[in-house]
Amino acid sequence: MDVSEGAILCIKKGIIINNDFLNYSDYDSSDVRVINTFSGEFTYLMDNNPKTTYSNFPKDPLDPKKCNAKFIEDSKDSYVVLKTTKQIKAYTEILITFGKLTWMSILRAEWTLTTDSPNNYPIIFKKAICANEITEEEAISASTNHRIQQLIVNFINTHMTWQTDIHYFVNILPNIQSSCFINSVLQCLVRIPVLSRLLLESDLFQNIDDETFLSKYVSLIKMLFSNQPPNIEKVSIFVNKREELAKWFTPNIHQDAQEFLSFLLEKFCQENANFEFVRHYLFTIYRESTKYCNGHQHQSMKREIQHILQIDIENMNNCSINTLIAQSMNMKQMLKDEIWKCPECNFENSESYESCKFYKLPNILIVQLKRYRNSGKHCTINNTEVEYDRYMTLTHKINESINYELIGVVVFDGTGIHAGHYVAYILHSTNKWYLIDDTSKNRGEKTPRPKEVSIATVLNNKKLAYLFFYQKIIDNHGFMQNNIIDMVIDSYGKNIPNNNNTNNVAVTLKLPLTNKSPQKASPKCIEILKNFKIANINTLDEFLKYIKDNSIELYFWRQYVEEDVVRNSCVGNGTCGFQLEFLLHWRADHPKPVLSNNDIYMKGVNHIFK
Repeated sequence: MDVSEGAILCIKKGIIINNDFLNYSDYDSSDVRVINTFSGEFTYLMDNNPKTTYSNFPKDPLDPKKCNAKFIEDSKDSYVVLKTTKQIKAYTEILITFGKLTWMSILRAEWTLTTDSPNNYPIIFKKAICANEITEEEAISASTNHRIQQLIVNFINTHMTWQTDIHYFVNILPNIQSSCFINSVLQCLVRIPVLSRLLLESDLFQNIDDETFLSKYVSLIKMLFSNQPPNIEKVSIFVNKREELAKWFTPNIHQDAQEFLSFLLEKFCQENANFEFVRHYLFTIYRESTKYCNGHQHQSMKREIQHILQIDIENMNNCSINTLIAQSMNMKQMLKDEIWKCPECNFENSESYESCKFYKLPNILIVQLKRYRNSGKHCTINNTEVEYDRYMTLTHKINESINYELIGVVVFDGTGIHAGHYVAYILHSTNKWYLIDDTSKNRGEKTPRPKEVSIATVLNNKKLAYLFFYQKIIDNHGFMQNNIIDMVIDSYGKNIPNNNNTNNVAVTLKLPLTNKSPQKASPKCIEILKNFKIANINTLDEFLKYIKDNSIELYFWRQYVEEDVVRNSCVGNGTCGFQLEFLLHWRADHPKPVLSNNDIYMKGVNHIFK
């Protein structure tokens, strides 16, 4: 039968997105459709819901005259419907326009950068250009941006780590008129390998306007990597421009480091179009939220872009950053003044719920713990303890795991946003951690030097850690071994390599000994060693499985004195397997015997892997 004009054909169920999504090549826009709002004042975009519905099938004839329907909001705050725009006869195909933005994003990879006339384009290109009134300049701009994005993506994929043949020095910027919130953020940004290498090595950023923030930031990168002290005049020029980012960033007043970071990255994007793509492909989090009505029968989905993952810690106690992130995604009941009224329930639902998940995670994940608490006219600090690890695993898409390594932390110690001090911990290219504190303990002293610290020190700021910079680990196969590798790295290399063998590390298994004759292997120990021989272990994964299956502990010991020989050992330096195990553990457990005084390794266990 025929369908009259204005008839509703079906409800469009999809995922709401905004126009920004179509600016980036990493988002599949082939199913994105333009939605006309009820008021007619503007449009928005909707991607297909994974569940197939009739609304997914209408095609674009690339001829506005042939279109006989459109997607539109049926009423204010209501659902989207496919509505006819003219009378349609029976058995007639439903045709809509996908919209100009959608077609430009679909075809941008195919458009030529040459100055050829549009008449030379393939027929589908010419139809899309004509139907959507796309100018040649718009087509060339879209194609140019697409190719620039591909260059940036390719650079990122191949430059996530530091160059091994270059030594990147560590410098501290002077504190100029309470600029610690600036300095701490800059230190963490500079130590993102791919970001610094992009700005220093890529041709895309070789001709930057000298007056821009981005140009002055590149100068600071070079300064911080140099073996020369920072040029105070150049630092002052950058720091004194802070009010151009936000008018409240006035000198001699502490400000929020996270706000400075956000404004700075936004400023870079405004000054340089290419940096917009850098920010996106390094920091963008695609986050998907779903709202449910009573009984969870109906839902509304929306995807958003974020560059910093903000985590609420109010009313939380003794939690970890992983737990906080997971809890922020869990389903929760919405407040009364935020209830989502479900159109499929005639807006009569009394409750609504919301859950979130990561649709796509970034290469560099920045996490902010929301420690500032507004209380009337004043702002106080929430010093809730939050544990965080050197490595973190999150999931996106359909339970796909992404592994991250901590490379920077901004720590704030104070009583309010304007009263306190920021410092940073950064991971150097040598895999050493440094404390970056731009303020001396005593007035009048020069800017202190970077201080090497252990990872334990970095992870011990549970009450003060504010911003975290995590870098995606590309080699996921080796991720599970990273904690073990770090044990060795943390144990080894504490002394400068030399000919006196003061850089030795002993790795031993904690095998069961007998109480009566501790120098001899117990029956259980012999059984474990026999099983080891039978297992014919050839890989690290097989070795780790063997350790776990037999509940054995793996110990790492670091040499601490310059001795050449472990006395009473059957071989020099005690490297004969079981005897080394006995010498180390027996002496560690029995400090009084004379033998314990002759060890060249730590008397206490440095690291244990179970």
